[in-house]
Amino acid sequence: MTRGILLLLVITAACARRADNGDTTRAKPDTATGLQTAQPATRDSAGAGPASRPVSPVASNRDSSTTPAKSATKGNAVAMDTLRGIVAVVGTEHDKHVVIRAAGGRAVTLSGPQAALVGRASGAEVWVSGTSEAGALTVTEFSVRTVDGIAAVDGTLMAEGVGLVLQTPDGKRHPIANPPEALRQHVGGRVWISGNLNQGPVAYGIIQDKL
Repeated sequence: MTRGILLLLVITAACARRADNGDTTRAKPDTATGLQTAQPATRDSAGAGPASRPVSPVASNRDSSTTPAKSATKGNAVAMDTLRGIVAVVGTEHDKHVVIRAAGGRAVTLSGPQAALVGRASGAEVWVSGTSEAGALTVTEFSVRTVDGIAAVDGTLMAEGVGLVLQTPDGKRHPIANPPEALRQHVGGRVWISGNLNQGPVAYGIIQDKL
């Protein structure tokens, strides 16, 4: 009888230990469930981050869309054009026009006060700069480049001692070797001279007398 009671107590204690072990085993899924529950919370907080990050590209797209508007505004400004070609004066005695014709291109009419000065270099190859409007180019500046296929330079004719120099728009002074005596009469004016200035002019022309 006593042995039976002891055996019953041992069996009861063993069952209790198994129950405790069973509770511990069941606690693991709870721990795992806790981690799973934390993951959605982590995604929620992380989701707030990515939700805010895409705002920058969208904002950038809106900003970039305003750039063409600024470009369009700049596009409204008058653009500067340049041409290089042979100058000619065309028309009648009472209706003359100065034109410049680039190699293989159509003739472009030059306008403005500077156009008349360009016309004085008729037959020369001239570089011009200005604003285009209604098919014409209003000249703001120009320079003679070649005359009869010979390199030329233009600028203000100045006396330097007993010699002559040609001062170009960039401020450089070019001494003229063996200048013709008739050229001295135009000191202070704007002239073009072709040829090697170190050897002497091949030809010259008056663009504007005594500026």
